[in-house]
Amino acid sequence: MANIEADIRQLESLSNKDKNLGDVFYLNYCQAFYNIQTHHLPEALNYLQQAESINRQCQHSYFFLMIEYLYACYYTESKEYTKALNIFDTILSHTQTAGSYKSLPILQERAQLLALMGKNEEACQAYESLNTLKDSLDATNYIRQINTLHALYQIDKNELDNLNRQKIILYWSWLTISCIVIKALEEAYRMLTAKDHPVDRISVLSQLISVTKEKKDNQRLLKYIQEQENILYKHIAGNPFLKEGFTDAYLFNELFYSYYYLNINAPEQTYPHLIKSKEYLNKNTYFTYRILYFDTLAQYNRAIGKYQQALNYIDTTLTMLKKNFPNDYAEQLLEKARIWKQVGQNEKAILFYEQALSLKDSVTTVLSNTQMKQIKKRYNIEKNELEQERRNNRTQLLYLVFIFVILILLFIFMARLFMIRKALKHSEYEIRKAMEAVRQTNEMKNRFLSKMSYNIRTPLNNVVGFSQLIACEPNIDKETSPL
Repeated sequence: MANIEADIRQLESLSNKDKNLGDVFYLNYCQAFYNIQTHHLPEALNYLQQAESINRQCQHSYFFLMIEYLYACYYTESKEYTKALNIFDTILSHTQTAGSYKSLPILQERAQLLALMGKNEEACQAYESLNTLKDSLDATNYIRQINTLHALYQIDKNELDNLNRQKIILYWSWLTISCIVIKALEEAYRMLTAKDHPVDRISVLSQLISVTKEKKDNQRLLKYIQEQENILYKHIAGNPFLKEGFTDAYLFNELFYSYYYLNINAPEQTYPHLIKSKEYLNKNTYFTYRILYFDTLAQYNRAIGKYQQALNYIDTTLTMLKKNFPNDYAEQLLEKARIWKQVGQNEKAILFYEQALSLKDSVTTVLSNTQMKQIKKRYNIEKNELEQERRNNRTQLLYLVFIFVILILLFIFMARLFMIRKALKHSEYEIRKAMEAVRQTNEMKNRFLSKMSYNIRTPLNNVVGFSQLIACEPNIDKETSPL
């Protein structure tokens, strides 16, 4: 309480600074709630009236429901139960249409109020309605949560289907088992042929039997039980040495025959099947089938009016389930509450209803938190793997870019080399062409010289000869010498 008082003082200091109507409303609301809890009803009423005055200025529907709830709590504490009950009904008319968890605490407080008013039978009915609604909301919320995570974390579709199948197992009530599940199982069974192994067919039939039993679809239940019985008979007839290994299957069949006859209100036909069930029960029996056996005995004794024996068998199942199966434990508590209600012990029934609902709340919370942790852990693992893969992809991309650049450079180099070689070939061709031209020119020159040399040498020789004669003859006169 000291912490609450400190929080209220802090809220009061903040509201004094801002003077915001919303903050002032919440301050009055908290003070009213605190005074109701501490049984200071006049002060609580004063704060409630102040909060109501603020709401008339704001006209906020949520504020209205908060005030109504506090008025219900106020009338409950002041023992004006009828007024409180009427207010709870008003609040429920607003919250139940939304189909949310908001109505659950109101329904629970309404059931507790009915018990305080001495209307124990109505209180038990209210707890039954509360349990049904809670199962429905838990299942719906579970699916919504998984779908949200699927969208947020991109969970694989197969994983999503697997989680939805877990939902069907975990929320074992007729509200969570839909016709879609039955159709899927029936389709799976139709796909199995006579050539398929009997164990596979028995496995699918067992699931169909369980689902149709919870749906109370007695016609289909009997049909599938008889089909499973025929498959077992044929299989064991051909392999008699396997009979001992199928004792659990025989036990399952007999137990669900018992459930069938209990569903159609024929307990006298249930007893022979219970006797047969006991014959198949041994120390190696599957734990779940042992639970089903005692649960069937409890329902049988309840049907024939032996309520104390029914309660004893439920106590046996509670002992077996208490440690590791809290959800099933809560369902057995509900069965015990229904038996006490049936015998007119509504006060005891209310206690078990409250225990069961409290346990269901804690189981749902723990289950939801655990699954969220697992999913988030898996998401983180997948995220890390994805990041690692992205890093690897980036590295590979860099390598590819590097190789691509090298290839481009190599291509450019090869193209350049090709152009150079082409230019060299062209140059070589031009050089050869020029050399050929030079060679031909030389040949022409040589031919010219060879042809022209004789004609040139003959007169030159004459000239040279005369010159030498003239130079050697001293008696030639001056007049003749120029000639």
